[in-house]
Amino acid sequence: RDGLLFKLFLGKQVAEAPVPVEIDDSRCVRALAADASCTRCGDACPRDAIAFPGSVPALDAGNCDGCSLCVPSCPQRAIVGQGAPIACGKATLFAACQRVASVGQDGVLPCLHALGAEDLIRGWLEGVRELRIANGQCNECERNTRQRLDHAVMAANAILESRGLE
Repeated sequence: RDGLLFKLFLGKQVAEAPVPVEIDDSRCVRALAADASCTRCGDACPRDAIAFPGSVPALDAGNCDGCSLCVPSCPQRAIVGQGAPIACGKATLFAACQRVASVGQDGVLPCLHALGAEDLIRGWLEGVRELRIANGQCNECERNTRQRLDHAVMAANAILESRGLE
């Protein structure tokens, strides 16, 4: 079943090599405010691909594995990544992790934990009411992150509930 879900993404968002994120300095709070000390994107990166040698973050593309975990961590939306690996059914959002690939399937997907509460709310606004995921053992992954999809789901649900929505 997991291999079938992974196949939904082959030819869509699966890259043959890591696709580094891009940082838009014009949106970064560190570039906009001289005394800003935000390091959220760097803190979210499991490979230390984002450093802060000056007023704006610097990306080491050689260290970036395209996980996109830094994308939802940026409050200014200054980071653009490949996007979380998703496909939409009528009311279901499917998300997959590259760890569910069958043997012999190559490709690099962003981490499914790169889906943020904002992404889930956007899906809800488009009619999504169910999230189905296929993932490997996140605790054993080299990307093992403090940023988790279940936290984004809880945050999105809290926002919806605060507005009396399903």
